[in-house]
Amino acid sequence: MVGYEALIDSGADFNVFHSEIAQILDIDYKRGKKRQIFGLGNQEINGYECDVEIKLQGFPKFESSVVFSNQIPPHSFGVLGNKGFFGHFEIKFDYALRSIEIN
Repeated sequence: MVGYEALIDSGADFNVFHSEIAQILDIDYKRGKKRQIFGLGNQEINGYECDVEIKLQGFPKFESSVVFSNQIPPHSFGVLGNKGFFGHFEIKFDYALRSIEIN
């Protein structure tokens, strides 16, 4: 198990992690499905989609797809997006209280 901080992003289509995480987990991510996704500023990011187990603190682990890419900064946060994260949980954003509730 590897700890990795990720941002919950309702505007992201996919979960996206840096390829270093796949290497640490001994995942041959380049065997995954090749994906082109677009980030902030509509910049193209190339990566590979793989199925992995994810465990959030306080929740049971679940199977999810992640796009691993070496085109994101190496020490940046991962992103938890619609495909692979939001389908597993009920997410409530409370902007007034500056909180997120995950059930």
